[in-house]
Amino acid sequence: MICDASKEPENDTDIVSTQSGDVQMLCDVYNKPENQRHLNASEYFKHTEGRNKAVIDYRVSPVNSGESDADLSDGDPTFETVQKGQQGSHLLFPRTRSSSSSSSSSSTSDSSSSSDSSNEETLEEQLNANNTENRTPEPTRELDGGTMENQDNLTEDTTSGTPTVSTKPKGKKRTRQPENWKQTRAKKLRNCGKSYINSKNIITKARELKPPCNDQCRLQCSSKIDSVQRQSIFDAYWELGDIHNQRSFILSCLSDITPRYKYTNALTPRHCNKAFHFVVAGNSIRVCKTFFTNTLNISDRMIRTVKHKTDKHGILKTDCRGITGNHKSDEVLISDIKEFINSIPRTDSHYTRQSSTREYIDGGKTIVDLFKDFEEVQKQKNKPAGKYCTFYKVFNTQFNISFFRPRKDQCDTCLQYQNSSPEQKLIIQEKYDSHLEEKTLSRQEKYNDRLKIDDSNKVILFDLQAVLQSPKGDTSAFYYKSKLNSYNFTVASLNKKVEGKVQESYSNVHCYFWNETDAKRGANEIGSCLLHYFEQLCIESRATNEEGINLILYSDNCGGQNKNKYIVTLYLYAVTHLNINSITHKYLIKGHTQNEADNIHSLIEKEVKKNLRSGPIYSPHQYVSIIKNARKSGNKFIVNERTFHDFYDLKKLQEAWGYNFNKTKNGDNIVWNDVKMIKVTKKNPFSFFIKKSYKQDFLEVCVRNRRTKMLPLNELTLVKAYTGKQELSENKKKDLRELLSKNLIPNFYSDFYNSIL
Repeated sequence: MICDASKEPENDTDIVSTQSGDVQMLCDVYNKPENQRHLNASEYFKHTEGRNKAVIDYRVSPVNSGESDADLSDGDPTFETVQKGQQGSHLLFPRTRSSSSSSSSSSTSDSSSSSDSSNEETLEEQLNANNTENRTPEPTRELDGGTMENQDNLTEDTTSGTPTVSTKPKGKKRTRQPENWKQTRAKKLRNCGKSYINSKNIITKARELKPPCNDQCRLQCSSKIDSVQRQSIFDAYWELGDIHNQRSFILSCLSDITPRYKYTNALTPRHCNKAFHFVVAGNSIRVCKTFFTNTLNISDRMIRTVKHKTDKHGILKTDCRGITGNHKSDEVLISDIKEFINSIPRTDSHYTRQSSTREYIDGGKTIVDLFKDFEEVQKQKNKPAGKYCTFYKVFNTQFNISFFRPRKDQCDTCLQYQNSSPEQKLIIQEKYDSHLEEKTLSRQEKYNDRLKIDDSNKVILFDLQAVLQSPKGDTSAFYYKSKLNSYNFTVASLNKKVEGKVQESYSNVHCYFWNETDAKRGANEIGSCLLHYFEQLCIESRATNEEGINLILYSDNCGGQNKNKYIVTLYLYAVTHLNINSITHKYLIKGHTQNEADNIHSLIEKEVKKNLRSGPIYSPHQYVSIIKNARKSGNKFIVNERTFHDFYDLKKLQEAWGYNFNKTKNGDNIVWNDVKMIKVTKKNPFSFFIKKSYKQDFLEVCVRNRRTKMLPLNELTLVKAYTGKQELSENKKKDLRELLSKNLIPNFYSDFYNSIL
């Protein structure tokens, strides 16, 4: 059947009229009732269209709650048709293999393979060039207010054309999408005769029309059906795209031929032979087997399979591969599980994303504990509780619930407001609203900064991990003894945020590690580690950016470490001595400082717990290897072990740099606890700028004046903070010596501990 796909018919009747019977299915020459098929190809494909037409959802649901949905309507060739509710659509068979209808599956498969490896992406690009045709993408529709339409939450009524909001619950675990699996995409391409990547990652070429039989053929097939008609038959067959429909097509082309001679007394009498036919222009034309298989580009195995699957009544069995029994769960049981889960009290999380729909319950239990409680409830009601797998599936797929385990202390302001009476809430309402506004602005500021990351603009986040003690283990003697403290200062470079794309938020992570015998954990140590990181960053960016870089830092509000005049002095020193144009330090709001560094520290703590299963941790050196192996995927954490030689005295640098860190240029006093942002620039070496609120403008602070004579800029240098190792307290020395004497710390580590005692 040959149709012009470029012309769109005006109505359904035009479609039917344009489908001329150039290529028709076989009407059995013997006219047997069990072998009667469809009169022509139009009727046959119209009959099989409903079964063959697969419903493909081109919308991508978010993998995790809180992430923005990805609208892939631009990559869907049928998006406009589906949205407009077009009725009476018919299957059209174009003249060539590169039509838009035949390329829909391949373009869909290419658009959903962005997370494959680089080799597979190259193969997908090659397939895209072979199977698809250039087409103009559908422009994304925009709603009022400039927001993009969320195709995952909006559906359109085909009768009224008005969008309706979908109420389908969004589970915590992502649902399976078999249509996006690589093997499913390869299967669709294979059934359509197109090029695909097999399980061995090798490109299989597309099906092509093979040459006909030679001139010595007894039936002279080439003289009956020309090349154009053969190509039309070939296209019509592979356009079916479904193995069952293709087998039905082959069955309709077969007819029985009774052998002329039979031996009635033979043990295995001869079976009926099969004749092959094509219907062209309403006439049934018999062809040889070679002509038949080469026209459809199929093997003998396909014909044998069709004969084997056809019963004595001429009915073709469906393909049963991959089909298992459907054991549906009891609806009453599912309803009881949902009722039990809904009865669990929810807990408000103090740190959730603005767009998150996740709910939280008390973290004192696990799903196993909940199932045991559910069994007790069902036992009291004399009802079955089912299996744990059923409960687990309902909990994770039909609910978006997590167990609440706070990673940091609760926000004082939010907790005070939550525990206040209605009268007290009215008194602190203004303070509470301002607090929430600053929290929202700080997160929005961080989000916007990530969108601007490039070679000249970097966003960095840092935090000091909780103290790591050694020796550490389950031995009760360790619990009641003083231990050696080690510190891990984490600095992470954030990745550029791409709208609608889910990716890792950070890449390169530097961990600065030292113990209390080398240095403390104040501004000198934090500033020295930051200066070393700035130097490494400038070296790495020198090749791509010679004009200098701009740094944006994020951290919590610890006054002794991150928010003080010594850190400001370090920033002034960095912009004047390194290839840095500006440094902007933005502080997250107190009580809401959770960030990517918490995830890094969580990975380290998880690895520490894993190592404790095999035995105690006796020395700080073991933590170094633990930190290096904490990240299982992506770049490993880079550990920089520091000694007392690597720390500078920022207090002396501050005294030489300037003295005014308490008043702005306008005469306002600086309350460091209220500072939300600090900025220094290269062109102002003796001034810094502050913000007391994210919604205010910068205020300038001059650290020097003209009356006081101080050292010039070129004579300002750094001084070492320590000249040797730090002494431990006598109580700690006593406890460590006792652990060594009792062999609670192995002799292998005695040299290290004796060197610091």
